Amino acid sequence: MGDRQLKIYFCGSIRGGRQDAELYARIIKQLEAYGKVLTEHVGHKDCTTSKTDVEIYDQDMAWLEDSDAVVAEVTQVSMGVGFELGRAVAWNKRVLCLFRPGEDRRLSAMVRGADDGKNFLVKDYKEEDVPGLLKEFFVQLDQMDKMDTKDLKIYFCGSIQGGRQDAELYSRIIHKLKQYGKVLTEVIGNKDVLRIEADMTETEIYQQDIAWLDSSDVVVAEVTQPSLGVGVELGRAQLMKKKVLCLFRPQEGKILSAMVRGAHDGDSFIVKDYREEDLPTIFSEFF
Repeated sequence: MGDRQLKIYFCGSIRGGRQDAELYARIIKQLEAYGKVLTEHVGHKDCTTSKTDVEIYDQDMAWLEDSDAVVAEVTQVSMGVGFELGRAVAWNKRVLCLFRPGEDRRLSAMVRGADDGKNFLVKDYKEEDVPGLLKEFFVQLDQMDKMDTKDLKIYFCGSIQGGRQDAELYSRIIHKLKQYGKVLTEVIGNKDVLRIEADMTETEIYQQDIAWLDSSDVVVAEVTQPSLGVGVELGRAQLMKKKVLCLFRPQEGKILSAMVRGAHDGDSFIVKDYREEDLPTIFSEFF
């Protein structure tokens, strides 16, 4: 996650029973060494609230979706925790479940059976094991994030037919992007891209680029120069729910299309006005 503070979603039984509330509080305290615990209230002895069930659900689902990792104490049977774990798996969150074996205790197969040794981990433990288990989980999380970032497939968009005046800028942007993953469309930064593609039919170019776009993990577009092609790529990327970053250099006489600027949601589709010296910070935040 780089220098960004991790957001951790902690799960523990609330309505299923509060007998482990003090234990939850101690685990949460240890989790704070690794990031911000969004659900620290789960460790409070008194979890009563004036919120309606709908408000609680909306708040917790927003926190869960926004989290980087999920840690669940699953010894006490809890339908709510089970629901959260199911949603976490669907959202591809990294999950650590902690279970204290004991007489007459058996962990649900829907949790134990989900352990894949990578994204979803289930650990039997005693409380003195918690520091080591958390350290192991977050070290592995950091290593996996670095590996995932390195393996990212990046689709870079920039104007070709609309104008090649920014080709050298595209090349510099692509060079910076390569530290985060493989740039599938490195050719966009080549001044001679039209000559390089001269032996291909327009259908072949389209099919090649769409195949790259479909297989990409993220899309980065330099959108200062107007381009029908880039517009097509962005529309398709949004429909495919790709994570998109659009870069625009404000200047006299140029206004970014409302179809791009208006798509900004601050999460999956991001539009940034920038100067070239801003790019390292923008990319660090995006990736």
